[in-house]
Amino acid sequence: MKPKTKAIILGGLAGASLGALFAWSVTNVDEDDGEVGISALGPGDFVGIGIAVLSLARQFSEMIRK
Repeated sequence: MKPKTKAIILGGLAGASLGALFAWSVTNVDEDDGEVGISALGPGDFVGIGIAVLSLARQFSEMIRK
């Protein structure tokens, strides 16, 4: 298998895993608080999560290039 194909498959699997983990974490909360799951997150939280994911992707690509 070509290295580019491996990278695309690995990236897809990693993205799917991260997406499933995020979905599980926002839906797996106690309902006693009044706010449930994703409604407890604000716009700043989503921006922070997006920046964190992009920085992880950049770090992975730098590790692979070495």
